[in-house]
Amino acid sequence: GPQWWKMGRNLMETEPIFYQSIKECNDLFEKISGWSILKELQKSERVSKIKETHIAQPANLAVQIALTRLLLHYGIAPDAVVGHSVGELASTYISGSLSLQEALLVCYHRSRLQYTTAGAGTMLAVGLSENEVIEGLSEYEDVSIAAINSPNSVTLAGKKEILEELVIYYNSKGVFNRFLDVEIPYHSIMMEPIKDELLESLKDLKGKVTSVDLYSTVTADKISGEVISNEYWWKNVRESVQFAKTMDSLVRDNYNIFIEVGPHPVLKNSMKECLK
Repeated sequence: GPQWWKMGRNLMETEPIFYQSIKECNDLFEKISGWSILKELQKSERVSKIKETHIAQPANLAVQIALTRLLLHYGIAPDAVVGHSVGELASTYISGSLSLQEALLVCYHRSRLQYTTAGAGTMLAVGLSENEVIEGLSEYEDVSIAAINSPNSVTLAGKKEILEELVIYYNSKGVFNRFLDVEIPYHSIMMEPIKDELLESLKDLKGKVTSVDLYSTVTADKISGEVISNEYWWKNVRESVQFAKTMDSLVRDNYNIFIEVGPHPVLKNSMKECLK
């Protein structure tokens, strides 16, 4: 994730529109969750909990929404939006499919339930294509392909001890690999225990017609805002993030200016690789 303890601090102090957006998200979210995004964003590095997923996801969402509104203030409006994993919370809101209240509600349940799986596993970035990774996973049933970010960048998720075996294998082949700083195996079979409660918590959710084109990293293409439901969010949690194929769809549809909206540009290199 792109989150870090001081994210948004300068903009909150210098851009009233950014601050007001964070405040609006905070006030709505506090009624849902009982805790304050704003207070978490204002903590010192020593006591910050920003790396914990139930804090990071709502904080990232608030920052992404505030940045998008600030860009709009300066005349930069999106013709289409796409989100990577938890980033789909912001993209479905900006597209008009979900209200701000609904996006924050999904964020609360998604993040708190994923937090219950902390310690179950981790994630490994690998510098191979999806097909090359699949070939090497035949003996590892419990390892999931969590994300395909570019033609030669895949993220795996699973138990740490199994991923450590893969590290030895990739190192022997001279293949780039790096553990991510997470303790949750996102987009893997280890999300299954939270399925029923997630579906139940979001059973009343119904997406609306979009005002901005919405592209999905679940389906890898443009979608209708009306398909955003509890089932959609379960797929968002469990299935692979199809970022590379979604970039292909955007290029196919003649998009040629891309802005990554977040506190740190973690997808910039993947986007460049896709565009090449």
